[in-house]
Amino acid sequence: MGSASLIKRIEKNFDSLQKSEKKVATYLAKNSATRLDGTISQLAEQLGTSVATISRLCRKLEYANFQDLKLSIAEQAKQGSGQFVKNVPEDITLADDPTTVCKRLLHSQIVALEKTHDLFDQKVFADVVDAILDANHVVFVGVGGSYALCVEAVHLLTKIGIHCSAQSDGYSQLISSSMSPMETLVVGISFTGTTPSVANTLSVASRLGANTVSVTSNPVSPVAKNSRHCILSSVTANQMTPLYGDFLEGRIAQLFIVNVLFLMLVIKNFDTAKASLERNSKILQHYYLDRSEGY
Repeated sequence: MGSASLIKRIEKNFDSLQKSEKKVATYLAKNSATRLDGTISQLAEQLGTSVATISRLCRKLEYANFQDLKLSIAEQAKQGSGQFVKNVPEDITLADDPTTVCKRLLHSQIVALEKTHDLFDQKVFADVVDAILDANHVVFVGVGGSYALCVEAVHLLTKIGIHCSAQSDGYSQLISSSMSPMETLVVGISFTGTTPSVANTLSVASRLGANTVSVTSNPVSPVAKNSRHCILSSVTANQMTPLYGDFLEGRIAQLFIVNVLFLMLVIKNFDTAKASLERNSKILQHYYLDRSEGY
């Protein structure tokens, strides 16, 4: 891997790491611009893991040993971190012109989409499509940027005749998911999988008998654990700091998932979807193009 930065090395290998190794990798990513003092034993004790885990991670990241990792971090700290804001592509710096920003953002989002594609589970997607079609009402729940994805999902699904809604606050999420739970499907979207209101809503909905789906990058998160079906999106090293702006690559990856579900629903329920789309098209044409004729 040559002189690749620590962030890049973690990003390349993150999906293949064991749970304990991901814990260490996440800590290193968050502190990649700060000198790593102390011994390997002290770091293991601090993170509640083992020396063997850290040594194994060093090898997977293609460092000769822990000392080699420390020297690499020290050199990066000396040079200064190129990442000026957390949760944005690491390659983008304050010195970049618009063309460079565009090029580097495009590359990072392509990587996120490719990694999400690699996580595609046909059975899970097929089960979620069936669950959507079986439900009388689909409730999408999310907060912040995830709520924006919920709104887009409702926009797409409504156009093909699926009764659905989106809720952004904990109160409305709980109320909506508890109405006729046996006929309701609750879909929770949370990139980190740690959003409390989304996890609570999925948990309550499940206990009441509703079917549940999560869209997240973390398969062991509270959001994922409280859902029957979990659709995974990719995660990269520079997306590990929650509540610090939006996840640029993460959002595009989860929008990709929403679009895949939409297309699968059109194919699975083609006659109904086609009729609904055509009816909507005629209504909108009358309103926006032929308004002078009345409606």
